[in-house]
Amino acid sequence: MSKRQIIAHFFQWRLTDITKELDNVKLAGYNAIQISPMQGCKDDGNEFWKLYQPTHMALVGSKQIGYKKDLIELCSEAKKRNIKVIADVVLRHTAGVNSGELIPHETVDKKLTDNPYFWTNAKNTTNFKDRWSATNLAFGMPMLDYNNWELQDIYIRFLDELKESGCDGFRVDMSKHFALEEEGSVFWTRVFSRYSSLFNYAECLECDKNLLDKYTKFINVITDYYLPTDKSKAIIYIMSHDTEETWGFTKKMKDNDIIREWRNLLNDNKESHVLFYIRSWSDLWKSDAIKEINYTYR
Repeated sequence: MSKRQIIAHFFQWRLTDITKELDNVKLAGYNAIQISPMQGCKDDGNEFWKLYQPTHMALVGSKQIGYKKDLIELCSEAKKRNIKVIADVVLRHTAGVNSGELIPHETVDKKLTDNPYFWTNAKNTTNFKDRWSATNLAFGMPMLDYNNWELQDIYIRFLDELKESGCDGFRVDMSKHFALEEEGSVFWTRVFSRYSSLFNYAECLECDKNLLDKYTKFINVITDYYLPTDKSKAIIYIMSHDTEETWGFTKKMKDNDIIREWRNLLNDNKESHVLFYIRSWSDLWKSDAIKEINYTYR
């Protein structure tokens, strides 16, 4: 298997539907897939953003994505084809009440809400360029105190369950909002050092090279504008669920543009891992054109 991971991002897909596509994943030249968070959704909603407002720090599944038995089957079938399964995890915050206040939603796990020491009660900020604000304040949702060791143990039990179900790694949402050891936090060393054998990556958007280099001491990074010094620690892309659904930057990209940019991305960044975002209405991800690029540059 190639050292480079070519990841198919099955955003908001049901796990049972992904399992049916695994032969096509293999045929099209991908060697990993990324699935959506499985921590429960408030209101059982189908909106994509509700996947990023979890109700649990546990593998509870949801109507939208599927449940543990579906994950175990997906991972089992993926392993037969030498395809890694990367689970997206949301650890920094939970679902908030529908009014928008920084209060946990009523469906959030009582194991979390009943412990006042798990919560920061931080005020909102939009100053993500300031490191103290980014790692200590809130950004529209009730924030968990990721430095609390008892809470970290809950994280670990959740990640262990994903690993035991067959997952080969984790994508850690909003990672730039977790402080580094030099900033006074042991989160990355205490929680993620035990999963160093897996393929993990931290979401570090709008981070400069210096900050990325600090994160790559502990974990790979999925990044947008800049690359770390060690480019083999980077996961890069031309489209993501944010550029499509949150910000809409790539909504108007045509297939020919995507093919051209995908070829350039893989050719110009041979050391880095790459992620292909799959549009729900398009089969471009398994087209002959994308297959040819994947096999050429893997």
